[in-house]
Amino acid sequence: MHSFRSRRWLSPFMLCAVLAFLFGSGARAAEPQRAKYVFLMIGDGMGSAQRAAATRMLQTMGSGTRRLVMDTLPVRGTVTTNSFDSSVTDSAAAATALACGRKTRRGVLGMTADGRALKNIVEEARDAGMKVGILSSVSLDHATPAGFYAHQPSRDDYYEIDVQLAKSNVDYFGGGSVRGVRSKYLKNRETGEKRPSPIDLARQNGFTIVTTREALQTLKPGGKVWACNHKTDRNGALYYEIDRPADHVSLAEFTRKGIELLENPRGFFMMVEGGRIDWACHANDAATAARDVIAFDEAVAEALAFYREHPKETLMVVTADHETGGMSIENTVGRETSAGVSLRNQKMSHVTFSQKIAEFRKRGLTFAQALPEICRVFGFQDLTRNEAEQLKDAYCMSVPKSVGALRGSKAFRLYGTKDPLTTACTRIVAQRDGISWKTFSHTGVPVPVTVIGVGQERFAGRIDSTDIYKSIVQAMLPARQQSVTTAK
Repeated sequence: MHSFRSRRWLSPFMLCAVLAFLFGSGARAAEPQRAKYVFLMIGDGMGSAQRAAATRMLQTMGSGTRRLVMDTLPVRGTVTTNSFDSSVTDSAAAATALACGRKTRRGVLGMTADGRALKNIVEEARDAGMKVGILSSVSLDHATPAGFYAHQPSRDDYYEIDVQLAKSNVDYFGGGSVRGVRSKYLKNRETGEKRPSPIDLARQNGFTIVTTREALQTLKPGGKVWACNHKTDRNGALYYEIDRPADHVSLAEFTRKGIELLENPRGFFMMVEGGRIDWACHANDAATAARDVIAFDEAVAEALAFYREHPKETLMVVTADHETGGMSIENTVGRETSAGVSLRNQKMSHVTFSQKIAEFRKRGLTFAQALPEICRVFGFQDLTRNEAEQLKDAYCMSVPKSVGALRGSKAFRLYGTKDPLTTACTRIVAQRDGISWKTFSHTGVPVPVTVIGVGQERFAGRIDSTDIYKSIVQAMLPARQQSVTTAK
């Protein structure tokens, strides 16, 4: 018989070590790693075909193996985008789904379908002590950026949206200006009195507003910043990348500065939108859309560079709110040039080319007289007979002074409400690269999502746009701080 003393019991020291291991392991399992730095990057209207078209263009600019940075991220999924009331969403309902995790009606920002305000992911991050940034290449009161700070029943309430921007506690706005500064929005609809400028209200609320690259570069962390270019288009947006003057700050530069200004021990949330991709797709301008995808991807590259410095604390999500245009890509037919060359050779956007049309009209040029300039702008060196006929018919619809002008139903059937000549030119550019369009509007096809970082596994497979919000919040906030996605 063994005595009590002969049995091998754990020593007090060993017992403490075992208990510490067991309880410590449990604690670590119950406390998942937190995404301290979060990037949600949205290519508005950017489906899989838009990514592919941009890749084709990239491959003509340098190495044939070049890929979009967003396509190198390890986790891939597809996202359904329907709104509460339609299988084809608009950007307001889509932004609400991404920012608040709830479906709503088309045109509604940050509110439920029955009109109750929703807490958005920016407010979630702020409540957790994080800094926040909202960036876009379109006006900051446009639907997608507004969906991350505003609560409005209509996306068209620009002045009211701008007041919410001015009174917000967002640390960094970057990119576009706002539409609500126009005189028609400043006028009170009930009294007729002029209302204060949203820009003045923003300054009163502590925002430092800078409008040049030099001023942006001198900024130091601390305080609230609204950074935009000294000149925007008539809608308050950055110029298309294909038209961007050298002294205009790019979306990537705004992103790089935002990271510098927002980085802090408590972390940050940053939403970056490539908004003009959508606008180019509405015009069926593939070359302009592809260049804006590339410009957006350069902003993605800035975020990825930060991720590489903080891989255990960062989450990057790159997706779209919906697809625009029904773009599809096929093999080029009857062309010896490599894919992407036709897109690369276009020299200006459809918007800038409209100024050329006005010049043709003013000077009373015939189609033959205008054709050399058309070919120069769009890189047409060897028009086929069919292409030349398309351009001539469209020219006659766009320039009333030309001989044989066509009117009415034929123009609408072929070009909808778009300018016939511009659309004919961009379509030929696209067709030469095997690109076709189905519509000038949004579609309901799922869009891609690519992800890297903390919680990346949550985004794999087929998910819904509301799951983007839910998965980011789960990765970004400890469970005790997460809010249920119901109305406030």
